[in-house]
Amino acid sequence: MAWLFGIARNVVADDLRQRARERRAFGRVGGQRPLEDDAIAAAQERIDAAAGARAVYGALGRLPPDQRAVVELVALDGLTVGDAARTLGVQPVTARVRLHRARRSVAAALGATADPTPGDGPDRPAPPEEPQMAEEALL
Repeated sequence: MAWLFGIARNVVADDLRQRARERRAFGRVGGQRPLEDDAIAAAQERIDAAAGARAVYGALGRLPPDQRAVVELVALDGLTVGDAARTLGVQPVTARVRLHRARRSVAAALGATADPTPGDGPDRPAPPEEPQMAEEALL
């Protein structure tokens, strides 16, 4: 039976030595647990996204109130431009113009070179030309 107590004493002593090594190592890293590469990349992405969000919110904050209201209703609340216009008590075309101007202002503030309005960029096909009448037809 004494051999069993000897084995138990050795196991407990090994455990105490391991815990002491862990405490010393933990003290060396200042209480911070080491991060894996994936966790570091995810943290960097969150930091970059937060910086981008701050820039967007700053640009939105500098918009005139009427433009900011349309952007908030459309982008944040998910309303259509027509619903936003009814909410604001303006014509739908007025709301579209305000939204377009707001998007341009935000893009300019963020230093974007692309047109933020879908379908309005350089890839958009040219509008159809008006039919031109030949001078002979006018005579």
